[in-house]
Amino acid sequence: MFIRFYSKIRDYFGDPGDVDTLNGWGSTSESNLFNKISLTILACDYFDFIYTKGEPLASFEDFEASLDKWLMGGRVNASYFNRDWKLEGAKKDQLVVKHLWSQNWHEYRKVPSSAMPKKFKP
Repeated sequence: MFIRFYSKIRDYFGDPGDVDTLNGWGSTSESNLFNKISLTILACDYFDFIYTKGEPLASFEDFEASLDKWLMGGRVNASYFNRDWKLEGAKKDQLVVKHLWSQNWHEYRKVPSSAMPKKFKP
């Protein structure tokens, strides 16, 4: 399940073919997606989702279905991580950055029809 979760993240949000894009899957310093902070936020949010919604995980099919529900059947914009977050000079691993990114993602995923967050640098 671990491998499938991160493969789904990579395939849905990322660009595994071009590591130089903002959602590239390979450069932790350049990617908005492929870094410890973003991947941890996504994992925590997914587990919060399955817990609060009472999603069953009795089978691999349940797991796959829960991933689709978490991404709201495609309503979550796949280009969320492929934007310039204007992070010049900001360290991704700062606590204030982690909180802002986590809040941005959590609020956006709950209501994906709202505008995507614009502020990523405290």
